[in-house]
Amino acid sequence: MRAMVIALTHSGAGLAGGQVVPQFTAARAPVVPPAVLRLFTPTCWPESACELAPPWWVAGCNLGMRRSAGLRFDTRFGRQFNCAELEMTVRAQWAGEFVIVAPDAVVRRAVHPYDLTLRAVGARAWWHGVSIARLMHIHPYADIGDTYRLRDTVLPYQLLTRTGLLSASVDVIRYLGLQAERWRVRPRACGPSRERSGGREHPRPGAARLRAQGLLRRAARGSGGASGDRSR
Repeated sequence: MRAMVIALTHSGAGLAGGQVVPQFTAARAPVVPPAVLRLFTPTCWPESACELAPPWWVAGCNLGMRRSAGLRFDTRFGRQFNCAELEMTVRAQWAGEFVIVAPDAVVRRAVHPYDLTLRAVGARAWWHGVSIARLMHIHPYADIGDTYRLRDTVLPYQLLTRTGLLSASVDVIRYLGLQAERWRVRPRACGPSRERSGGREHPRPGAARLRAQGLLRRAARGSGGASGDRSR
């Protein structure tokens, strides 16, 4: 708490995001691929306090803000694995507020074994993509510092290892969630059920969700579970 207050006081920032460190509650800490870990906490931090910009981002469980900034979370993002803190930082920066990353203000986030089940990881990946789609719909010119093109996330060498296969699967599920939500919030002039573009049809979000579930199951057969190999 003191480190967060110091960061806000010395920098004059209206909003500060502190470092979040995962704390695994299992008796034996699992080996978690970075693509899965990113669903819980940011995976990289600057060495010292600096202005918020890609590749840095902040987590909602460790935010500090000045009351004078008048910032509030946007309730349109819902409750499931949303990116409301990311939207708030975008809104704050566009309003002229100085936003910083404060790596010295550290909190630990518990990650339980049930958080790393295939069902939980798949849900987190899906809703992360959905939340990013909502952010892009509200702020179409926001620089989110992440890629949602399959050609940038699924690389051939990833498919050669168990952890790489799981990471690729998580990225694809995030992509499907994003595309499904984009389909849902698109203008409705093209009809109630399907939109044709270039002779191809965009499926309903439900179909994309089913494909995501099947993808995660296939990745699990080769990876042995969402947490990957466990340390010995």
